[in-house]
Amino acid sequence: MSKSRLDVAGAEPIVGLVPAAGLATRLGRPAGSKELLPVWRRPDSEGSQAALPVVHCLLASFEAAGAARTVIVFRSGKEDIPDALGSATRDGMRLEYVRVDDTPSPPFTLNAAVPALSGATVLMGFPDVLFEPPSAVKQVLGRMTGTEADAVLGLFPHPRVRRADIVEVEASGTGFVRAVRRTGNRAGEGWTWGLAAWRPRFTDFLHDFVAAVAVDDARAGALSVGDVFTAAIESGLSLRAETVSDQPFLDIGTPEALEEAYRRLQNI
Repeated sequence: MSKSRLDVAGAEPIVGLVPAAGLATRLGRPAGSKELLPVWRRPDSEGSQAALPVVHCLLASFEAAGAARTVIVFRSGKEDIPDALGSATRDGMRLEYVRVDDTPSPPFTLNAAVPALSGATVLMGFPDVLFEPPSAVKQVLGRMTGTEADAVLGLFPHPRVRRADIVEVEASGTGFVRAVRRTGNRAGEGWTWGLAAWRPRFTDFLHDFVAAVAVDDARAGALSVGDVFTAAIESGLSLRAETVSDQPFLDIGTPEALEEAYRRLQNI
């Protein structure tokens, strides 16, 4: 295994993780999986080249960070995802798949991949999000260098047009995350997270956390990944933050945002 495929400590493989089990209810359940909507082009591509599925924005950033493989968790009925993406990316990152019949919330989706993450540094992001720069995941991973952080969150300005977690960071400049809290409305301010990297200790925490939550409770409370980060901080794990962009990411999960994604595509 080459040095570029090892984590920042040079000891653990780097593995991408993609939760793709959502039902796209905000889009009215499109004919195909929303992760495959063609709204992204590589930054170095010609404008005339065909647009790629939105998930490639995340996959390309994983590759730039040195991931040797990525695990994609998808729901039964979304077999168009492995059919379209295949077993590897254009540049050779291996793609593996975990199918789930049902999942009550994103933490349960992530937990389904835990057996494939053993001993790895994990990179995580969402497959229906457009973000810049392409080096964002590499920046998040780099923040782990020389620290004992169990996880690092990649920060973007809060989009304000929708609900998103607010990440509170210590003012001392150390980057320690004090809290991750949900916004009560769409008028959020400050910073939210859109990417994450974590070490095996956090993977173990995620697994134990999910195991202690009843499925019905997860559905009723709309358990989020941010809730796992909050619980990790309360349990004594160390989370740090890295600001990766001065522009909000674009979640294409609503009709308005999808329209904006197509509009941006035409201007590239």
